[in-house]
Amino acid sequence: MEDSEIQRICQRIYEKHRRALDVIFEYRPDKASEVTEMLRELISEHGDLEEDHCSKSYVRFIPIELDFLPRVGDGWTPSKRMLLFEIENYKSKLWCRLILGPGPQVLREKVQAMVRQHPDVFNRATSKLYPQYWTLHGESWIGPKRYEELPLPDLREAVSKRLNSLLEERLPGMINALAPLKGMSLTT
Repeated sequence: MEDSEIQRICQRIYEKHRRALDVIFEYRPDKASEVTEMLRELISEHGDLEEDHCSKSYVRFIPIELDFLPRVGDGWTPSKRMLLFEIENYKSKLWCRLILGPGPQVLREKVQAMVRQHPDVFNRATSKLYPQYWTLHGESWIGPKRYEELPLPDLREAVSKRLNSLLEERLPGMINALAPLKGMSLTT
């Protein structure tokens, strides 16, 4: 068949079934949606992690051992948590960050002071404390080329390894570094 004939056939099918095709295209799965669902499944497999607010582009969670700050954050997630891991699933890449979100400035400064004492644990410990969001730690998990090329099962395996590495190698140091905050008065 020639391209022009295929084009005419496609146009007739679309004209006849426009509403059904539009609905199908609107809800068709795309890789980003599949990856987000896969990330949420991986997090749910870890009993020591609690999922927070998620979207197609961001999957957020907190290890239970780090979930001790008062829930007084406003303007980020409905849980009002100020400290969350966020996996960015955007532009065909995965990036994981530990973020201190909005909340009382005195509390944010106490967290920052504790983090700054541990630049060996938090790779962004010395970066500027911004008024809304501060990335304490960030790491690239999957670059665009691998994201696009890997089939979902292989991508799941690669991400699972990165998540396990974070939880087994990085998280214990983060918990130890932030542990003194548990006993402090965090609101004044």
